Order: sequence, then structure tokens, then C-alpha cells
Amino acid sequence: MRYTILRYLASKGLTKDSVGIGKLALDDISNIEHGFTNYKYTSHSGLIARWRELVWEYTKYKRGENPSGHTLTMRLEFWKTAIYIIKQHPVFGVGNGDIQDSFNETYTETHTKLDRTWWLRCHNQYLAITVAFGILGLLFFLFYLCYPAIVLKRQLHPLYLAFFFIALLSFLTEDTLETQSGVTFFIFFQTLFLWLASFNNYPGRVAENN
Repeated sequence: MRYTILRYLASKGLTKDSVGIGKLALDDISNIEHGFTNYKYTSHSGLIARWRELVWEYTKYKRGENPSGHTLTMRLEFWKTAIYIIKQHPVFGVGNGDIQDSFNETYTETHTKLDRTWWLRCHNQYLAITVAFGILGLLFFLFYLCYPAIVLKRQLHPLYLAFFFIALLSFLTEDTLETQSGVTFFIFFQTLFLWLASFNNYPGRVAENN
């Protein structure tokens, strides 16, 4: 709440003290309580307000300010750190059990501005695989993802494509397969659709289709 108040005061050109707070209207106080960090955001739709917020985050990040607590810029810092680690261990990675230790060491080595409580991992499944297992591991992972769609494309249920793209998109911004909910979502539907595809391969069905 403190940082929300400070940013809201700054957006209105008010001093960041009791005098500035005393000049806030009841509507301003309500806006702050609802998480608005700029009075301009309240006059736009959710998408426009979110876009302005992302632009503001990125501008601050490019100026070298602390990205802690900001969804977009923290991910940029995570990805930059992951790429740094990959360059140090490009072929076989650091191993699946040493990812967090590698990130902590790299955050220290690169003098990140992130607060230590935000020293997290990739938030990108592709980078997470590459950090852990290297380029070879990433190639194997991509092969595993694409093989069923390529080989069984005529047998797969039409909804498999929707599931497949949802999974691929989730991998861009989250370590999906490193959480229980993410693994459950992916394995359940992957197994379900491949199981359904197996019914399209028995001899009777093949003859019928021919």
C-alpha cells in the first residue's frame, strides 16, 4: 500500500508527505484502496490501464531501477539471468537439482537490483529446461512436445490443438511443469488426448476410414 500511495501522489504532482495526502479526495483514496497507482488509470478500461502500467514498468527497468514487485520487468530479469546461466553451461546445463543455487549465484555475480525475496527461477519452461539440461535437453523436450502432433495428427481429437497451444503459451511465462497444478493440467490432457487417439488406430477403424 505504501508504494501505491507514493506512486499515486506522484501521478497527481503532490508532495509525498502528509500535506500531499491531505489534498487527496475521497475518490482518490478509494482508487488507492483498489490498487490504482495512477489517477489516469481510473478513466480507462482494464486493458488500457494495464498497458500503461506495463509501459511504466518497462521504462523504469530500462532506466536501471529496481524491478522488484513488477510482473513484466521481474520476468525480464529472470530471463536475462537464465540466459546468462545457459551461456555458462550451454550443452548439458547445470542439472535439475541445482537450478535455484545457480540463479542465486548469478544474481550475486551480476549484482541484480532485485530484492532477495524475489530471487526466483525462470518463469519460462523453455528456459528452465535449458538451464537444467542444456541445449540437448531443450531439443529433446521440443521433440517430445511436437512428436504426437506430427505423427498422430489425423487421429488426434480436434480439441488437442487448442490444448497444445494453451500449453505452449503457458510455457512462455511460467515454469508450468514445475508446479503441481501445471503438471496435472498438462499430463492429464496430454494423456487423455493420446489415449483417445489410440482408438483411431485399431484395425477395424483403419479399415472403416479407408
